[in-house]
Amino acid sequence: MGAILDRFGTDVIIQKTDREHFRIRQEVAVSGQFFGWLVGLGAGVRIVSPQNVVDAMEHRLEEILGRSESPV
Repeated sequence: MGAILDRFGTDVIIQKTDREHFRIRQEVAVSGQFFGWLVGLGAGVRIVSPQNVVDAMEHRLEEILGRSESPV
């Protein structure tokens, strides 16, 4: 939660979904930097919509995985 508040401020709308999870709805600038920030938060964070941003995140992760499999 702290990383969300640090990034978006206290005006972000937070919806508690259960005892351990919450959901936010926030307009963002979709960019490599945004995806990198999400990856830094780990597996506990995911994009659920809009679908084009979900797809872009998946594509970005596939690119990263593809690079890690090639020889250095």
